[in-house]
Amino acid sequence: MSRALKEPRPGTRQARQILERQVHAADKSLSAAKPTDEDVHSSRKSVKKARATLRLLRPTLSKRMYRQTNRILRDAARPLGSARDARTLLHTLDSLVADATAAPRVDGLRELLKNERNAAVQTMRRPEGIARSRRMLQAVRADVTRWDTGDKGWSVLGKALRRAYAGGRTALRTAQAERRDDLLHEWRKQTQYLWHQLRLFQGLRPRAIRPAPDRFHQLSDCLGDDHDLAVLRSRVVSNPGVFEDSESADCLRGLIERHRAGLQEKAFALGKSLYKKRPRKFARGYRRYWKD
Repeated sequence: MSRALKEPRPGTRQARQILERQVHAADKSLSAAKPTDEDVHSSRKSVKKARATLRLLRPTLSKRMYRQTNRILRDAARPLGSARDARTLLHTLDSLVADATAAPRVDGLRELLKNERNAAVQTMRRPEGIARSRRMLQAVRADVTRWDTGDKGWSVLGKALRRAYAGGRTALRTAQAERRDDLLHEWRKQTQYLWHQLRLFQGLRPRAIRPAPDRFHQLSDCLGDDHDLAVLRSRVVSNPGVFEDSESADCLRGLIERHRAGLQEKAFALGKSLYKKRPRKFARGYRRYWKD
């Protein structure tokens, strides 16, 4: 793993260098005259990794610097995600209907989603939009190179890892108590941050650590599929006129709810297993890998 934390170099210095490379990778993916869909997707993934790495360095940064950097990274990636999200929504609809025993008629909804996808692609490909995202990424990278994060190790990284795990654990409990779409989505985001962080620690003991990031990735994907269905349902509810009859809309909503129920059952079962430890105990295992 090329971007992984490894002893004996100071952990905070390594994390800062990894963050710088991740931001650079996000910018570089957009450097072509006409970035492809894959370029944009690659840039977006690099930003997600960078935001997770930034959280590892949070204890070394002022509140203002952390919040400002996180906000800029989020805003730089936001326009890049619109086209991808629109495509995902269309794919979600097609997969849902293809697997249905009695498929509803959704031609009108599909046409609406295609138009949304085309509009998002056109907006994303505007030179000024890509240029703005690149300027923000380049500004963040310039700041990161000047940061003095010290030569700390587990005292900083362990604290950040405990915080990330605790955030996911709290988000799980909140989402379980009230299964609102926004709470489930927040749980997914916290899980995704932790997954990316654990992948950095994987370099310490690859064979021993690899199963944990893989399972958190599985949970993130499960919650991501549920979120896609939640967004699709909102389109169904807000656009009743695209259906030929109310029966088709009701049938599609029923399909969505049944699939979501299965995904959520799977996610909560996996989440209870992954988040059953107290944060300090969870981090203690990685401390041993760091200190060995």
